[in-house]
Amino acid sequence: MDSGDIPEWMVKGRTVLIQKDSAKGTVASNYRPIACLPLAWKLLTGIFADKIYDHLMVNRLLPDEQKGCRKGSRGTKDQLLIDREILRDVKRKKRCLSMCWIDYKKAYDMVPHSWILEMLSLVGVAGNVEKLLSKSMADWKTVLTSNGEVLGEVAINRGIFQGDSLSPLLFIIIMMPLSILLRREDLGYKLGPGGKFINHLLFMDDLKLYGRTSEQLERLVDVVEVYSRDIGMEFGLEKCAVLKMEGGVKVGCGGIELPSGEVMKEVEEAGYKYLGVLEGAGIKNKEMKEKVRGEYLRRVKLVAKSKLYGGNLIKGVNAWAVAVVRYSAGVLDWKKKELKAMDVRTRKLLTMCGVFHRGSSVDRLYLKRKYGGRGLISVLDCVREEEMGLCEYVGKSNEWMLMVVGETLEEVEEKNVYKKRVDQERKNRFGEKVLHGRYFRDVKEVSGERSWQWVRAGYMGKNLEGFVFAAQENVLKTRLYRNTILKEEVTGNCRVCGKVGESVGHLVSGCSGLAQREYKRRHDRMGLRVYWEVCRLYGVECGERWYEEVPDEVRRSKDGRYEVWWDKPVATAKRLEHNRPDLVVIDHREKEWKIVDFSVPWDKNVISKEDEKINNYSPLANEVRKMHRVSTRIVPIVVGALGTVSKRLPSFIEKLGLPDILGGLQTSAIIGSTIILRKVLAM
Repeated sequence: MDSGDIPEWMVKGRTVLIQKDSAKGTVASNYRPIACLPLAWKLLTGIFADKIYDHLMVNRLLPDEQKGCRKGSRGTKDQLLIDREILRDVKRKKRCLSMCWIDYKKAYDMVPHSWILEMLSLVGVAGNVEKLLSKSMADWKTVLTSNGEVLGEVAINRGIFQGDSLSPLLFIIIMMPLSILLRREDLGYKLGPGGKFINHLLFMDDLKLYGRTSEQLERLVDVVEVYSRDIGMEFGLEKCAVLKMEGGVKVGCGGIELPSGEVMKEVEEAGYKYLGVLEGAGIKNKEMKEKVRGEYLRRVKLVAKSKLYGGNLIKGVNAWAVAVVRYSAGVLDWKKKELKAMDVRTRKLLTMCGVFHRGSSVDRLYLKRKYGGRGLISVLDCVREEEMGLCEYVGKSNEWMLMVVGETLEEVEEKNVYKKRVDQERKNRFGEKVLHGRYFRDVKEVSGERSWQWVRAGYMGKNLEGFVFAAQENVLKTRLYRNTILKEEVTGNCRVCGKVGESVGHLVSGCSGLAQREYKRRHDRMGLRVYWEVCRLYGVECGERWYEEVPDEVRRSKDGRYEVWWDKPVATAKRLEHNRPDLVVIDHREKEWKIVDFSVPWDKNVISKEDEKINNYSPLANEVRKMHRVSTRIVPIVVGALGTVSKRLPSFIEKLGLPDILGGLQTSAIIGSTIILRKVLAM
């Protein structure tokens, strides 16, 4: 490695060609190349990239105008904020401005290797790194594949070897002289109180030029064109555009004629998409808002229609859909009314796809999942937090262009303060709701921090998760709800037993007509998971999957040490009322009996049910100790019908020596409850 020699396999990549639009056929421009490089090469060049970047920063070699690969910056957001401030300043002060957007043809693929090496030498990169890259360039290759078929092998004789963290940094280095040459022209647009010139902004190969007059802009374009031609890069003129403003208003200019005779055309009326934002003489707020809104709702709809689990579905909306709006925050002038309307539309789409119940709490939808909410990010909160974050970021910046931007921004609330305030307000509003907040109030003194384990895991189907949340919020159409809330002319009594009001709590835990079959089936299903885990832990024969297990009254481990009883009465000298626990685990070697009993009560009764189990089976434990001269433990496994668990349950599970199966027990109990609710409500 000291000699700079690199094995050929380390510098042979793979480029996957992905077709963009099947209707356009197999033309080369209709394929998006995805470059993949060997992991060893990426690790090696990743180390180089970090060291080279540190060297550039320490020696202040990276130009402020280039924001590609800049650590600690907002990247494109920096450039968009500066660009927006220039356009606003021109309009506000009715000044003149000529500007153009320059796009390159295959920017990464055109630069000769000799120029890359020359620039590495000029910026003072270590000789051994330069030597290694120089020797490896001769062997840079990539294998082209499409639809799983190998199309051929291509030698990379010019351009940058793409696919690692070093390649974008190399491109920035070869573009650094361009910023120096443009600064030397000492012309451009004067921005800020000090009146400093700014004549270009760069993000990787996205270049925008600014001049006070058409003549200034032509000089800047000439500088760029000459430099680009000298290093082998060409303009993609079909994607370049020019715009001229006089007195803060756009005027016709006819474009710019290049030395080659080609013309860089004037920007079209629809505007130019710069770093993802449509602009002309200013940011086209109305048009961009429509595009952002449309794309956001399209993505929400696609995710909501998917078969993702409830938790992953919400994450998908947050990561893929909300990100579209977040990118525009701070650049577009979003009004509170517009953002609220998008949130309303989001909830409608989620409701249509069965993710969100029509009567469920809006506040809870936006609460974090660790607090028992759904964890959806509100579009309104997203934009406001991003705007506040940008204000804080710009306010701390030492770059003069961003400092100018900061002088025009209004003072806003700190981002963290805003987030905490909004979260607390939502919790308070939700908790105070007479109907929605009743469940939370009932289990407040009962619930342990693990009660929302099933919510954080997010492994329930989207419809099931929405149904459970609606059940907890008491908005399912039980007879009592229809009678008291919807004011329908129906009796409020339970349709099964006919004795008391038909509430969610009554149906899942208090109906005598459901106790013998439905409640027992749910009870046994939850207990079956514990039984299977115990058998597996102690080497007792059991099935491959817990939900396929059929328990026997007595099972023994192969070595005879353990016995596991299922629903078997314990014979004692004294007659006892409670002598048939759900599960008994006997360790003959340690002379220990574990008496286990399950229950799925209404959630606010979880702790009292645990205490009841301990009290009920204490006489049995005493008798077993006397008769068999063993130690005993009483282990109540109690999970609320809608998922609530006490703080003691994790320790009870540990007493059995089992892994953390709390989330699985919650899921079993909850699914059992939803089966009961759906069955009764469908009657």
